[in-house]
Amino acid sequence: MSSILKVDTIQDQAGNNIINESGNVITIGASGDTITVPAGATVSGFTSAGIDDNATSVAVTIDSSERVGIGTTSPSQLLHVNGHIVGNSLNIPSNTGSPPSGVTIHKPANNTMAFRTNSSERMRLTDTGLSIGTTEASAPIDLKLSSSNTNSVSNVMQIRHNTSGTAAAGFGTNIAFNGERADGNDQAMGKIGFVATNNTSTDMSSAFTIDTANAGVSAERMRVEPSGRVRIANTSSTGHGNIYNLIVGNESSGGDAGVLLVSPNNENAYYGFGDSGGVPCSLNYNHGSNFLRTYVNGSEAMRIDSSGNFFVATTTEASDDVGHALLASGAAYHTADGTYVGLFNRKSSDGEIVQFRKDNTVIGRISSTSTGIALGTPISNGSGLHLITDAILPSTSTGGTADNGKDLGSSSSRFKDLYLGGGAFIGGTGAANKLDDYEEGTWSPKLGNETTAVYSNQTGWYRKIGETVFIYFSVSLSSKGDISGAYTKIANLPFNGASGGDRFGSGQIHAYRLGSSAHIQGIEFGGATVSVGWIMTGGGGTTGYLNTSFVADNTYFEGFAMYKTA
Repeated sequence: MSSILKVDTIQDQAGNNIINESGNVITIGASGDTITVPAGATVSGFTSAGIDDNATSVAVTIDSSERVGIGTTSPSQLLHVNGHIVGNSLNIPSNTGSPPSGVTIHKPANNTMAFRTNSSERMRLTDTGLSIGTTEASAPIDLKLSSSNTNSVSNVMQIRHNTSGTAAAGFGTNIAFNGERADGNDQAMGKIGFVATNNTSTDMSSAFTIDTANAGVSAERMRVEPSGRVRIANTSSTGHGNIYNLIVGNESSGGDAGVLLVSPNNENAYYGFGDSGGVPCSLNYNHGSNFLRTYVNGSEAMRIDSSGNFFVATTTEASDDVGHALLASGAAYHTADGTYVGLFNRKSSDGEIVQFRKDNTVIGRISSTSTGIALGTPISNGSGLHLITDAILPSTSTGGTADNGKDLGSSSSRFKDLYLGGGAFIGGTGAANKLDDYEEGTWSPKLGNETTAVYSNQTGWYRKIGETVFIYFSVSLSSKGDISGAYTKIANLPFNGASGGDRFGSGQIHAYRLGSSAHIQGIEFGGATVSVGWIMTGGGGTTGYLNTSFVADNTYFEGFAMYKTA
């Protein structure tokens, strides 16, 4: 038999409600009470629309699928919170194979947290790092953008810097890099960033900067300006013009500046100058043979070889090759084909153009003068040759006047031959000092103008000095032939005598043989006939000119004479 106790309210001895029913609502306990379900006990068949925190609305809902909703009465997941969550930590103990749609944070694998928007994963955090756009992080931060672009650039990351004030030139954005020192402490290593070089309300230009740190202090080392000019160890120096796209070094700070190109030992290093047509000019260092060369218009134009020899338009020191070779030994070769080899031009004043030295002492010079050019040496008293219009003058080493003070040759160092087309002034400069002719040679003396005489000997030589002729003759007959007349003559003279009818010379006959006895006094030159000398007699009644009747088939004469030419 069952018993039924019907009550609306159950109270404790103090009069506090334990269970109260009012309408369809049953309230257990009162404000401040604690309701305990003992261990091992169960509550079955319990259903609830939720937990009312203040008897005005449902705060927590547990639906029939055991999904809990906070701030919602229709939970879609095991825990569905409609509102903000505040807590010290979030623990996701199990992997989530298929996360729900929408915006989620889930655990796709061990030690991995994934972030999704619009049902697609956007970011993942793993032991390696944070990956955005990819599910595999290869670095602490791994960014990946997947797009359909094939010939354009897209932004993968963007960093912004805004100010609450008014931005001006010098405003910028940096990424700073720190590293751990040997003692475990952090220290600055460098920065990369952009700085505004011009900043107005309508325009901003910027430069890319790279800082490195020395002893933890960062300083700018390189800058790429808005124009594309690159400065290395030079941030803002001026006065270098606007044509240089690369500036290395700074005149206001200490230390040298330089650019180093490094290549393998058997390869080449190049520094080129290009245009729209290619690279017409370049510097090339050949590490295999250790020489530096310059290419101009595609061909080698200049070279410095491993010995320090310098070549222009040639690559060897062969003196027959067209070009210039300045050798490390100090020698220089200059060779041209069909044109002058060297040009030396002194402007404004006269003076030395080329100077020659021995052990750094001047031993010779080539100088310009107001009237020509001088070649000379300053050694001892100095001497030279001054080349002017129509004359070569003795001079000082620089072309100064040196009248009657220089010798041509010496007693132990003589010139061999002297070829003159005019005369030589000897001992003075007047007409009387002029030697205008000298000649020596041989001639064939004859006894008159005969045609049939036969000679066994015709020997003669002469010396002509100016207008004076010295002759020697030796003539012998083997047949007198047609020699006849009142006068016996020495004919066929090397030069005609002076005309005018006056006597113009004389001489001696020191050996002779005649057909009959006669005394030969000598020979004289004069009268109207200027091409012969007259043989003279004296004593024994034959004074005067030798008649040809004294000449026999075996006659001979030998003598010498001097006469004046025309």
